[in-house]
Amino acid sequence: MDLINGYGYLTLGVPDIEASAAFYQQVCRLAITERRPGVIHLSGDANHHWLTLVEHRTTELLRVGYRAVSRTAITEARNRLADRGIDVVTREGTDADQVSGGFTFRDPAGLQFDLYEEMQQLGSAPTDPDVGFTCNLHAVIFVPDPIGLSEFYREVLGFQRSDQIADIVIFLRAANRFHHALAFARGHHVSLDHFCVLVNGVDELMRLRAHIIKEGALGDDLVRHAASGSMSVYARNDLNDSGVEFCTGHAVITDASYQGRLLKPGPTTVNMWARPFPRLAEATAPGDPVRDTTPAPGTQAAVLASRSD
Repeated sequence: MDLINGYGYLTLGVPDIEASAAFYQQVCRLAITERRPGVIHLSGDANHHWLTLVEHRTTELLRVGYRAVSRTAITEARNRLADRGIDVVTREGTDADQVSGGFTFRDPAGLQFDLYEEMQQLGSAPTDPDVGFTCNLHAVIFVPDPIGLSEFYREVLGFQRSDQIADIVIFLRAANRFHHALAFARGHHVSLDHFCVLVNGVDELMRLRAHIIKEGALGDDLVRHAASGSMSVYARNDLNDSGVEFCTGHAVITDASYQGRLLKPGPTTVNMWARPFPRLAEATAPGDPVRDTTPAPGTQAAVLASRSD
């Protein structure tokens, strides 16, 4: 049973809120939609926010938010959590996050998860229309046991596995059928690797790429992922040690029975375009070393998934 429609937002604790907001505005082209003391909301469409920054002594992923399919789905999720002895905090009215309905809870890894019914809508998208944003697509989060935690999300919240890279990364889809609305990667503690924005097409992606390069924030250049088929570039945010992915061509899975593939880690799993052409024998002098010129992937999760040993 589908309970989660798709990805909504995340909240990051940051030591320097103004510098972080400037990065997401200038480099990532998000717009500030609301300010309160110690809190800044940013968005890329008519939803009130995709990202909330909160003044915090250290960089920390504080919470993630996902929209429920319906009010009935919220009730079902609440019952499933109760069966596991997990407490929830009910949302009353429209709260400070400008979302209503649903509740919040902590998952077995300690991540705060917000399930909501709807978010306040702005009169129009606050960003330049020619940026070409389609939607806020997914988040990739480090956790100590990604496969074990994914079982919880599949059984309790109705996510389905789309693909998996060994025991390193697992991709989970929701009712909107994008290849993944959520992914977990193996890490020492709960933290953000990146969140992803879907753009309208290749021209928009290449324009963003040129802009990110000009800003000196390119984390990983053009890649095509074997799992989702996405063509992507990444902006690197050194202020909070995470990234923002911009992609197009992200797969939509219409077969509800699809349970995904167990993919082998390696450079071409992270980037299908990394497969080298064979070296011509006559072009190599005896004793010449053959150099591996495959560029290193940009995000930490991609580095883990690219290792074939």
